[in-house]
Amino acid sequence: MGRQRLARQPPSKNHQTSTPATLGVAQFIPSHNRDKKMIETLFSNVTDDGDTISPLLDRDYERGYLSIVFYNNADLEIPVSPTAGAATITASEDGKQYGDLGVIDADTAGVNSTYTRIAFAGMVRFVKVNMSGITGATHFQVRIAEYQHGQ
Repeated sequence: MGRQRLARQPPSKNHQTSTPATLGVAQFIPSHNRDKKMIETLFSNVTDDGDTISPLLDRDYERGYLSIVFYNNADLEIPVSPTAGAATITASEDGKQYGDLGVIDADTAGVNSTYTRIAFAGMVRFVKVNMSGITGATHFQVRIAEYQHGQ
């Protein structure tokens, strides 16, 4: 098993820090919906083999979708298409026990991709992304869109 890393995201006035055993930083971007029926969480890191744990996710949202974009630098400006590797996605209610959500093959999640997004329902407080054998990219960013009931 790889080493655990902190989720990386530049600090902003909308950031929150919290993960089960380490500190992570993410930017929380509420939707344009005034009722806040949907929020997005972004976090990023390098594509070295190992785990990256998301910040604490909001318990008021019951389902979500996860997507990943790969980049060639820490500025996350220009998306790239990796040529190999995989991102294994797991989730946890308590930050201690994780269950499988799915695997995203990096070579199918490149620029203009149409891969199937990871979906989840129920109490998810943390998401863990395990990078393995990624080539053709140096960084990644995960976007988690969470929805309240009825949205």
